[in-house]
Amino acid sequence: MRLAIRSRQSRSRGPQRWHGRLVIITNEHTVSAGEMVAAFASENGLAKLVGTETAGRLIPGSGFKIGYGYMLVMPKAEYVTWHGQRFEGSGVRPNVEVPWVPLASSAADNQVDEALRILQIP
Repeated sequence: MRLAIRSRQSRSRGPQRWHGRLVIITNEHTVSAGEMVAAFASENGLAKLVGTETAGRLIPGSGFKIGYGYMLVMPKAEYVTWHGQRFEGSGVRPNVEVPWVPLASSAADNQVDEALRILQIP
């Protein structure tokens, strides 16, 4: 509810400097709520996703030890976007696929560089 109110307040003020200038960097370590935020932002055109596909681990569950080193995990819920997409097991795909490549300079990051290029920030 608060998010919707803030969104309406922002729109009523007209164009803002940050509109259309958001990038979210994702990779295989983006899980759970991070995947929900990335999916919401991408589906609604709020941000571009840069990086690699998320882990696809959204369903919360409870685990029970059943003996002999085994565990039974029972799902408690399922996450479905407003547009009906499910990402469990497949993850959220970025708009711009950029695999992370470690560069010689420890300060360099090819995914951040691509995000800055998309935002046109030198």
